[in-house]
Parts: sequence; structure tokens; C-alpha cells
Amino acid sequence: MASTVVCRIYCGPPVPGSTTPLAAFPEKWEKEDAERVCGILMQFVAEKSQDYLWHRDAWVLRVRHLPLLGGFAIGSETYVGDCIDDEWFIAHLLFEMSRVYPELVCTITDDDGDILLIEAATFLPAWLSPEKSENRIFVRGGSLHIIPLPTSPAEIGVFPVSTPTLSDAIRLLSPSTIAAHAIQQAIKARIGQYPAKAKENLHHTRALLPEAAAKVLCAAPSLIAPVVAAFYERDPIDMRACAKMEHLPPSHRVSAPVTLTRLMYAQLKAQVFQASKIFGAPPSSTSSDANAHDLGVKIACGLEILANFGRKHQRGSSLTAEMLPEHGPWLAYVKRLTVAGYFRDNREGSKQYRELLLIAQQKFLDHHNSEKSEDEGEGEVSKPTWSLTTAGHRVLDLLAAVKDKPFVAGPIVEDSDEWLNVSAEELDALLQARQVNLTTARAAGGSQGDDNAAVEAGIGKITKAVRQLLKKKSTHEGVEVEREIAGMSDEGEGEGEVESEGEGDDSDGLSELGSTDDESDVEGNTRGSDDGEGEVEFDLESFVTTLRDIVGEIGPDSRSKEPSGMGKASTASASQQPISKPKVVAPAPAP
Repeated sequence: MASTVVCRIYCGPPVPGSTTPLAAFPEKWEKEDAERVCGILMQFVAEKSQDYLWHRDAWVLRVRHLPLLGGFAIGSETYVGDCIDDEWFIAHLLFEMSRVYPELVCTITDDDGDILLIEAATFLPAWLSPEKSENRIFVRGGSLHIIPLPTSPAEIGVFPVSTPTLSDAIRLLSPSTIAAHAIQQAIKARIGQYPAKAKENLHHTRALLPEAAAKVLCAAPSLIAPVVAAFYERDPIDMRACAKMEHLPPSHRVSAPVTLTRLMYAQLKAQVFQASKIFGAPPSSTSSDANAHDLGVKIACGLEILANFGRKHQRGSSLTAEMLPEHGPWLAYVKRLTVAGYFRDNREGSKQYRELLLIAQQKFLDHHNSEKSEDEGEGEVSKPTWSLTTAGHRVLDLLAAVKDKPFVAGPIVEDSDEWLNVSAEELDALLQARQVNLTTARAAGGSQGDDNAAVEAGIGKITKAVRQLLKKKSTHEGVEVEREIAGMSDEGEGEGEVESEGEGDDSDGLSELGSTDDESDVEGNTRGSDDGEGEVEFDLESFVTTLRDIVGEIGPDSRSKEPSGMGKASTASASQQPISKPKVVAPAPAP
């Protein structure tokens, strides 16, 4: 699923003894302070991601004004598309940044929520849910911090019961808020794979490209990202440009080295594409040039689509507020805001409407003009956040620059693409390795891991018992279950003895629901009953509570009581549920 990663970087409390360049800045950033800090951090990002190939947007930090914080901060909104590796590489950089500059306080989320909590969901405390995590999850000093709920009267004055404000939460961060070891290990097991995994994720291959296309990619190798995106997301109008190939005529093609990520390579390989006649007849499938020809056609078409974008959308001067009334994209933007309910019920022209409109104008101008300035800047297109139009302008510039230059092919390396084919044995090995990592992290987690393991084991038993219950017949008095009661007659003989459905059958697993550790067997429950009908004791409250945790909600009036984990909520007490009391009847013992 396509996703956008949102990061925020704040100025935290001073760190005693820190000698980093950020130690000289005040605790509250003004705009100039934030801009200087942003420059330092962008230099850090550039050094760490110099050889990284971004799938869509690069990680670009910008200054943000936060009225609720009473100052300025640094943030980013990075569209990563379908590439989960970009998301975790950003998380890796964020942790490294907070370790090098301990004055920083950072957050990272995506369209699904807090990715760090999702990754460590197995080891989170029971109280922590998405609803209660607001302004409680931060990254500082290379570690994850979780501001806990108070667990004693003495902590009520230290940790907030309700959602803390952002400024209060930042002040609360201390060694006591560092998350448990198991949580840290689960996250570091993921981000610790970088930057090594980033190099392993690259795929080097060869492509037969039009000479002009080969020159462009050799001059700016990172352009391959928007090229693949343009081809992968092409429409019928784009295909018209591919049929003509006006900018990149394929009359003369050369072998050129191409470096992609594995995801980009898989996207190109998965596309069934019938090239136009201008490319000529393809080689046979057994030819050594078959794969290079297929890739070259697709890459050349992607470059042509970008060049066509750049030609149709000419560069212009910066957009101003005075130009907006006649600016088509702005009018369409206002229409979308109106449909989405942005202006609420405010009448057009009212004071509240004008205030909201002014905010929307500023955001639109900032986004539009920042894209323009990036388009006119130096460097490769993947370093600033790009759009197809921006990349198209870059392609046109490069075509003009390399037109009269000779093509010099670099060393060509062709990696095997066997990684595209995963056998059943390899899949089992991957799942087993994942289970081993989970077990190792759980063992390192101490009591928290043991508690979660015990809960999982208990849920397994309960689920099995519920399945057996659902197979039984029910009357107005409840569920009648026939089962073998061990020890109810001498040597297992007697007319009341009922044979179970099979050796080792777990049909009596239901009895575990109403028993404690001291009374876990049916024999104890039966012998302890005073009536002569041999009824088995059944703890209704325990059964309903457990069933409620499994199925989520039992009745329409159920309300969230206490979360059982990230993204799940338990329901109300058993007394609110319209459930009749189950009755489990065992056959009477033989006289």
C-alpha cells in the first residue's frame, strides 16, 4: 500500500556536557535557529544517504512553524509509495541522528500510525493503545521513549493520566522514560539491518537503450526512480508519446549499465508490455539480449514519458497570492477543500472563512514554490523531492547537455535475478528465521516477554475450547456436553460411562474455562458437587470475559473497556451482555 512517512524533529531539554553544534542553540528555536539546525541535519542526511537509491521521494527536512509549541521545529512528509525499505531507512537515519545529536526529540509515523509501536507490538505494555499513545512516543538519544501512565499515587504528579501537551511531553523525557529492553530490541532488529541492507537491495543489470537515453542515465543514475514510476503508472495518453519516441529515437541502441532497487526491477519485470513497431522485432526468448532488450524498451518509454511531461508543463516564475484567482490548480484545490468540509459551515466571505482560506493559500504557495525552486536547482533529481514534471524538466536539460557528447559505457555488471523466485523451502526458512528472531527478542524481554507468551498460550487453549463448544447442541437451558468423566466409576466401568470420540480427544478442553490451577480437571469439579446429577461447575464470568477478548464484541451495546493490544479493544463487562448461562451436564455415575 502506498504510504507517506511523516517526521517531526523538536528541540529537547539541554543535555549536560554535550559538545555537539546543536548545544549552542537555545532551548526554544526561532526561525533562524531552526533554519541553521535544518542545514546541519540535511548535511548529516546527505552524508548518510549518499549512495542510497530512493524509490520515490528522498528524505528532505524543512522548517515548520508550530503555534501549539510556541516556536519552530523541523519536519518532513516523504512519499515512499510501495517501498517499505525507504520507510525503515528513514527510521534508521532518525535514530542515528538522535544518537549523534542528543538534544533532538523526534517522532515518525506513516499512514498506518506509529511504525515503531507497530513493529514492537508483541512487547508493548497492556495499557498502550493508539488512542493513548498521542504525545507519549518519542525518539531521543538513539532510543525509544514511552511516557508511561502513573502506576502509583506518587507517580500521579510525575506522569500525566490524560494526553500530555507536546511541550510537557518533551520536558518529561528522561532515562526513566526509555522503553523496555524487549521493545528496543524489536525495533533495533529492524533498523539495525541498515545501511548494509540498502546495498543488498540494489540490483545491477544491463539494458539496450537508445544512445540518448543511455547518456542521460549515465549522467544522472538516480533518475531511474522517476523513470520506473512514470512507466509503471503510465496511461493511454502516455502511450501515445511512447509510440512516437520524439525525444529518444531508438534507431541506435547501446548496452548500458543500470542500477535499480529490487522493487524497481520487479516492477519492470512484472509489466507485460507490447512495444510499438518503432523498437523493431524483439530477440527470441532464448537470446542473451532478451532481458536487456525488454528492460531497455521499458526504461526508454519511461524517459520519453518524463520528457513529454516536461515539455507540456513549462517552467514559470514563482506563484504569488495575487495570481491565485486565475490559477486553475488553486481553484481545483479550493473545490476539493470545500467538498472535504475544510471550511466547515462558514459562509464564503465571512471572517472565519477568510482565515481558513488564508491558511490554505499559504500552504498551497509554499508547496508550489518549493517544487519550483527545487526544479531549478542543481544536482540530481532524487535529492530534492520530485514530481514527474520536475523530473521531466531535468530529463530535457540533460538531453540538451549530453547531445553532442560521446557515449562512454562504464563497467557492466549483471546480477542474477533468481531472488524473484522463492521456493516453498525458502519461504519456510524465512518464516522460521522470523520466528527465531521473535523468540530471541522475547527471551531478551524478561518478564514482559514471559507474560505475553503466557497470554498467547492461554488464548490458544481457550480458542480450542470455544471451537469444541460451538460444535455442541444448545437448548433454552444452555449447552449440553457429553464427556468422559475420569474416575467417576471403579475401573472406568458403569452404565453412565460415555466413550469419547477418540483417543486423546480434547473435547473436554471446555472444562479448563471454569477451573483454576487447583481445580483444572473435571474429576475435581465433579466430585466436589453436592447434587446427585453430576453437574459440572462452570465459571460463566471467566468464560464470557475470555470469549469477549477473542471475538472483540459480543453484543451491540458493548463498549470499549480496556485495550488488549495495539489496534484492539475489549468490550464491556459480562453483566451487560445478553448471554444466557451455559449449562454443562455430565452423565450420572454408575450406582
